[in-house]
Amino acid sequence: MLRKAFGNGPPDPEDAAHQAFKSVIERGNYHNILNMRAFLWRTARNFTLSVKRSNTLHASYEYEVEQIFFPLTSDDLTGENILLARQQLKQVQQVIRNMPEKRRHAFLMYRLDGLTITEIGKRLGISRSTASQHIARAVADVDIFLLNESKRP
Repeated sequence: MLRKAFGNGPPDPEDAAHQAFKSVIERGNYHNILNMRAFLWRTARNFTLSVKRSNTLHASYEYEVEQIFFPLTSDDLTGENILLARQQLKQVQQVIRNMPEKRRHAFLMYRLDGLTITEIGKRLGISRSTASQHIARAVADVDIFLLNESKRP
């Protein structure tokens, strides 16, 4: 039924079903569930939709990072330049992944979500100045990486 509704994945329909049964077990008191079949279906459906949303967000994130740091013009669209840009993009993504969690979140909320520094501070439970410092350090991390890359032969 999951495969018919959502295809072969991701996530794999068997994984979604497994997650649904796991939720029932973790819930503990499953005797109170009036319609077990409906509960399992809804849980598997919600899990599948959550994974699909996450995958869409991840693809959007990669596109945004590519456009922010490596916008290619039509003159730049040679095979070599595209390959170099993709390699550099993967490296920048790794720089971002290696940032401390709050710095990474502040940077992504600022650059990708377009939130203000005040909004970022509220969402992360930190002051506005701390949010600003996180963003500045994140930008510096990326800039230092790009500067070092540009010096390589």
